[in-house]
Amino acid sequence: MRTNIKNNSLWQPLKRADFRSLCLGYTSFMLGSQCYYVALTWLLLEFTDSGALLGAVLMVGAVPRMVFMLVGGALVDHWSPLPIMRIASTVISMAVGVLTVLLWFDAVQTWHLFAIALIEGMNDAFFYPAATAIIPKMIDEEQLHSANALVSTGDQITQIAGPAIAALLIGWTGLSGTFAINTGLFAVGVVLLWFMRTRPLNGSALGMNSNNMFGSIIEGLRYAWRNPVIRACLVIIAILNFALVGPLTVGTAALAKAKLGGEAAYGSLMVALGVGSLVGTLGAGSLGNRLHPGRLLIGLSLVLAITVSILGFTDSLIIVMLTLLVMGFGIGFVSVVAIVWLQRQTPLDMQGRLMSVTMFAEVIFDPFSQGLTGLMLDVGLPPLFLSAGAIMLITSIFALFSSLARSE
Repeated sequence: MRTNIKNNSLWQPLKRADFRSLCLGYTSFMLGSQCYYVALTWLLLEFTDSGALLGAVLMVGAVPRMVFMLVGGALVDHWSPLPIMRIASTVISMAVGVLTVLLWFDAVQTWHLFAIALIEGMNDAFFYPAATAIIPKMIDEEQLHSANALVSTGDQITQIAGPAIAALLIGWTGLSGTFAINTGLFAVGVVLLWFMRTRPLNGSALGMNSNNMFGSIIEGLRYAWRNPVIRACLVIIAILNFALVGPLTVGTAALAKAKLGGEAAYGSLMVALGVGSLVGTLGAGSLGNRLHPGRLLIGLSLVLAITVSILGFTDSLIIVMLTLLVMGFGIGFVSVVAIVWLQRQTPLDMQGRLMSVTMFAEVIFDPFSQGLTGLMLDVGLPPLFLSAGAIMLITSIFALFSSLARSE
């Protein structure tokens, strides 16, 4: 076993005890997150038959994620990623625990769901920039592909296991039992992160007033905007997420309920997406250094334009699963390559802000994507998925003529 780890660069970062602790804590927390998203989506579908209300709740979670993402990145650079991850994971664990108690006593009201979504969105704005920025501060540059792939592998495994576990638990224990177990998964992740034995990874904490915070955010935005390649990359990421987030969250859940057989089918779809992402992530960890991130983004846009359109014209569970498998592979592979490329373009003291700008690009259109998807459900599933495909096709044409395609 030691020989395999030594000779295989993909596993090399796991020789560091603090990185192993990070992987375990992050993976446990993400398993809880995946179960939470599936259970919450199903709770909303059970709680209301209104696509507009479903989209509105998800939109309330997306807005604070977008608004506070840049603040989260600036805070990571001024303080340290690890304590931010610890605090954020503790907050969401407590919030989901409260929701569990409300479900247990059959006391959930609509405003509770909006409040939980608001807390979850704000929590994400701090947790995810910290989780991404922490890796370059722990790992040598030549191991960044491997380290990011390993962390993403834990993420992808939870995308496979989380929906399947959530679907089984909903059938066996009901929603209240599912959220109770979900809270336990979050708690395990919190404990692992709190017991990581490592010094602050970003130096000592700095005193900070509102002017410093605002200046830090502006500095991060300016850094990203002045680099034409980074700028093009972020624009493409933003448009792809606008086209894809709503259809893959709200749209696939509605598709499973209307045509494919209910919650068990929805769990299968999320597993297929997760398996594809896992294979793509591992492939990127081994081959990512040899490939051009710009051309990969262009290819991904074309593939997604075709595959998401297919979802609107089939009621076959197998075809939908295969389609999501291909989409997951492309997303997983390109995500690792793009993140590592961005990390390598950025000084260590700017990592938190650039990662937050990247994630801001990913989430800025989430409220609109999810809200519009909820409204489009009342029009029909084929127009929803076909519109998403058209947007991605236009994006691929834009990417083909952008500075990203010409970069080295």
